[in-house]
Amino acid sequence: MRHQRCEASCSEYLIAGEVLTSGEQLHSQTHEFVVEMCQDGSLVVQRTDRPFPLWSTHTDGHPGASLAMLDRGDLVLRSADGDQLWSSATDGHPGAFLQLHDDGRLVVHDFFRAPLWSSGDA
Repeated sequence: MRHQRCEASCSEYLIAGEVLTSGEQLHSQTHEFVVEMCQDGSLVVQRTDRPFPLWSTHTDGHPGASLAMLDRGDLVLRSADGDQLWSSATDGHPGAFLQLHDDGRLVVHDFFRAPLWSSGDA
């Protein structure tokens, strides 16, 4: 699977229809930052050399949660039961995608690469 702990085909992107499940990660292009869908249900961004969260969805207490980039442009974190726990509120932008930037920010971009949401703004 392409989003497992960084191996040969590591990615900084999550595109429409893709899902991060517990333990899966995205890495920035420089590999300085990682975003992980944690087993406790939180999505966390941190530096690879320091295990301290820089940003989090604060959705712990929901083991089995997953993060999905929806076709309509919303980035959604759902519990194992399918309940929405967190959202980027970027619905209505087909072709949008998530990118972990080299400065540690998570950004949802529209099809034309314009930013729609950023963890730096959250």
